[in-house]
Amino acid sequence: MKSSKQNYVSFSTGNFMKNPLIFWILVFLTLSLAAKITVADDDTDQTRDYIVFTDQPEGQDLRDYAIQILSAVLGSKEDAEKALGYVYRNVGPGFSARLTPKQALLLQNQPGVLYVKESEMYQLHPHPHHDEGQSGWSQSL
Repeated sequence: MKSSKQNYVSFSTGNFMKNPLIFWILVFLTLSLAAKITVADDDTDQTRDYIVFTDQPEGQDLRDYAIQILSAVLGSKEDAEKALGYVYRNVGPGFSARLTPKQALLLQNQPGVLYVKESEMYQLHPHPHHDEGQSGWSQSL
């Protein structure tokens, strides 16, 4: 007669300590996770360039309007002036600013703000093997 005792794996602390491979894998995974969390937290404090489009202010200079909006998020006029980049007058009312992602989210909810987007860099020349003297465009049509 066979025993009715089932084989099972016990995950008690003692078994992990008996097998060094499992122990070191768990240590590695724990440290990796901790490092990713730390990097993610640090990343939210780095400033980036954002493009902000706003309503057209009535009777107010666009630069003053941008500083007013930024001051509400950054806490002071001085910090707003430091963060302010370019004021858009021709394309539409708006400005660029150096902000953290958290500040950009807060800015999105400010009255008068229509759109907040992180600025992106575009490469104008699409050909990866551009040599001097060549246009980079395909010569065969």
